[in-house]
Amino acid sequence: MPSLRANSAAIRASPHVGFSRTISAIRSFRSLGNFGRPLVTSTARRIPNQAANAVVKLKGSIFEILYCRYVPRLGHNQTIGIIAHKLCRLIWKILHRGIRYEERGPEVKEASKQKRTRKMIQALRRLGYRIEPSPSQSVITA
Repeated sequence: MPSLRANSAAIRASPHVGFSRTISAIRSFRSLGNFGRPLVTSTARRIPNQAANAVVKLKGSIFEILYCRYVPRLGHNQTIGIIAHKLCRLIWKILHRGIRYEERGPEVKEASKQKRTRKMIQALRRLGYRIEPSPSQSVITA
């Protein structure tokens, strides 16, 4: 079985390698199955991870909120990997679909709190509690 080093050394040795030889070298490398390792190089992984580390430190961003949510469970490295993946998907959508990006930040968190409050009030009503809203906030009475 040919190895990647042997193929890449053969390709580098002759500067005028034909297209068909390059394709056959790539195909033979693919047939190796890469021994279960990902085809992504460390350089290709490093750049999104650096961007994820930078965006996590931005106060009030949605990525900071996600980081605070995931890091206790998964640890720093896996959380940065998740956020890097989300960033890559976001960049892909912006470039390929032409979507405009609008940072919402804590507004998303506030909207989810209001939605959760409504669900909790409905659950209490189903259990038989009477809920009377006050002018400033909803007050729950038993």
